[in-house]
Amino acid sequence: MTARAAGRLRIPTPVATAARICESDAAAACALRELTGDDGDPFVLASYSTLESAERMQGFEDAEEALALIDKGPAATNEELARLNELLDSQQNNAYFATHLMGQLPPDKLLLFLGDIYDAEGAGADDRRAAIVGDVGENLGIVLGRASQSGHARTDAIQPDMVAAWEDDMAALGGQRIILSDGRQGPYRFQLMSNIMGSGEYSTHYLTNYHDALVSWEQEMSPPGSAWNRTAALYTPITGDDFRLDPMTGLMEATARSPEAAATVFSNDDVSEYLLTGRPLDSLPPELGEGGGRAASEAIGYAFLAATTGMNPYDPAALPVEHEDVHRRNLGRGLAIMAEAGDDLQPEFREPMAKVFLNHGE
Repeated sequence: MTARAAGRLRIPTPVATAARICESDAAAACALRELTGDDGDPFVLASYSTLESAERMQGFEDAEEALALIDKGPAATNEELARLNELLDSQQNNAYFATHLMGQLPPDKLLLFLGDIYDAEGAGADDRRAAIVGDVGENLGIVLGRASQSGHARTDAIQPDMVAAWEDDMAALGGQRIILSDGRQGPYRFQLMSNIMGSGEYSTHYLTNYHDALVSWEQEMSPPGSAWNRTAALYTPITGDDFRLDPMTGLMEATARSPEAAATVFSNDDVSEYLLTGRPLDSLPPELGEGGGRAASEAIGYAFLAATTGMNPYDPAALPVEHEDVHRRNLGRGLAIMAEAGDDLQPEFREPMAKVFLNHGE
């Protein structure tokens, strides 16, 4: 999904006293409804004086409606899931909507909802539902990313303590399997959350903590990453191959969208080595990405691109940024690690590396 661009609306006085900048159609409509009063009444001054206040009110109202739909869990109809998706899509740029939703949707509740709606056994074969569920997951990832970024933006309007606590709880829970509403075992929580993260832009705090927790848990497996495959015997996702069993894929896609986080992750030499050459590919799910190679490896390659250039490789409008010491160091250390791999270097890294060299003028 692409975020709807915010527009500007010039409205003559007296409406201008209540709304100067239109951040969303929904907020503008809310402001106008408050100003017009009953049918036939003249314009009246609303209880708020700026459209930001209207956006906050509309965000709260829409978040409450979205939460009521999420509460339905696997019993939600296709039409109800479609309405939820509509709310998420229309409010994905509204930080008030995003943070209220996050605050009322603790990690365990979110992950149970995801586990239930992605479960093909519970829903049965339904192509329309599969498409809606895929869209809901993508837009949830965008909205929660908005909340994550907003919570670390140092503004009094957002709840930074709540956001940081939510992020820490999510990272801490990742190594546990979710128990679905019908009592069956579902995927690991890392698998569910990573599947929606790839579409969003999250805070550096969240991505680095989540990455540390995921890598630590993965390395405890024997061999590392092998448990991700075992989910396939327990759980059939309604979205088929679009559901990634390897949670590193969604995490690295989200990391690539947040270059500051990517630079932080790859500045750890041990982590950089593990991501670039240390993951035992034979024990990981053989999932293919858009480029035809391993999906997780493609995502790691693009996260490395972000870590060495400061650019989001998924943003076609991204402009080159001035290289900092961390970018140059990440590049130098990454090249040394890849050189040691020799012919065993993963082919998925070739395209991102070509773009890195072009960006650095080499």
